Amino acid sequence: MVALNPRRGGLGFLVDVADWQARYNGNGYSLWAHSPDAYVRTLDYGEFKAALRGVLSAKIVHYHLRLASSGDISIENVHMWKVGDYYVSHNGFVSAYRGGLGDGPSDTYQLVMSDEFREAVEARDWEYLGEVLKEVGFYGVMFLTSPESVVAVSLHKTVKVHDFGDVLVLSNKRLRKKYYRKWGFRFSRTPPSTSLMNAIAEVDPRTMMVVRVRRIEVDNPGYFINY
Repeated sequence: MVALNPRRGGLGFLVDVADWQARYNGNGYSLWAHSPDAYVRTLDYGEFKAALRGVLSAKIVHYHLRLASSGDISIENVHMWKVGDYYVSHNGFVSAYRGGLGDGPSDTYQLVMSDEFREAVEARDWEYLGEVLKEVGFYGVMFLTSPESVVAVSLHKTVKVHDFGDVLVLSNKRLRKKYYRKWGFRFSRTPPSTSLMNAIAEVDPRTMMVVRVRRIEVDNPGYFINY
């Protein structure tokens, strides 16, 4: 998940969202934030949560909670690896590198460490990155963040984009509903949202504006389940 907060609005809701996600994703926790800066990769949720609480006024907050499907449960496989200027997380799988659970490096770790991936990211060549991801059987949502650039990747799974007014949130799933009571009624509240599918979008975190989009051409756009 990535929250863009150039006007320094309140990000306290991220703690509630992380607590909810941690009930299902408990195999590693990572965080990168800018202004104030923070960088944490850990297997301890308490350490992660303390770091998250410390950056609720940051201009950018990027965090990831791992649900292991490939590789060891280890610090090496905790996301938020640094590639060039970017910090990288991924929700999904990579067919070309997918092994068994508990079997060494994870599929995403192997992708991120590959020469082709690093070449594409370091050159900020998003068209080439799309080709690399197609070649290795990438599925899911990936975020790449730096102080000057935020990149959202969707291939066979949608990136959810939520408008909180002064805050823009990018995630791999819709944020859960909030409920409140008034006049004896129970109301539900969800932020306005849209989605990105089979594309790579670069956003300027200082303005929250999209600066470029590269579509990824896919042969079977409906093959994977999208939720």
